[in-house]
Amino acid sequence: KEESRFWGAVLLYFLIIAIAVPVLALKEWTLQRLALMWRDWMTNHLITLYFCNEKAFFRLAAESAEGSHDKDVLHNIDNPDQRIVSDIESFCKTSLNFMVVFLGAGLQICSFGAILYNISGRLAVFTIVYSIAITGAITWLFGKRLTV
Repeated sequence: KEESRFWGAVLLYFLIIAIAVPVLALKEWTLQRLALMWRDWMTNHLITLYFCNEKAFFRLAAESAEGSHDKDVLHNIDNPDQRIVSDIESFCKTSLNFMVVFLGAGLQICSFGAILYNISGRLAVFTIVYSIAITGAITWLFGKRLTV
């Protein structure tokens, strides 16, 4: 009956897919490029700090040679540069993932909040007040102080 509307919807679906795939690929490429550049900078910076004069590596070597510490101190520090690199890699991945999730959630809150406000402003205000009040009440009732 409505074959023309069906084919119009199919065409629209394929256009959306044709636009969304490159945009999502560009997003992933940008995130990975940012992570790589950040890791490269942070690795160079921290390894430079680690190996510069009178810093950790040379201080450990001098103390070990003087005998003020255990002779095996330097032997217990196995591949410090590789450890720094692996720690930086996990830190950068976790931080960027957190940032992407946090920004995505913020955008969703803003967009759905605007939609809800357009539907009913009172309902949007009630939802915000309700969520803050319930979160505060649960925290006050069931939360306890953080102690070391």
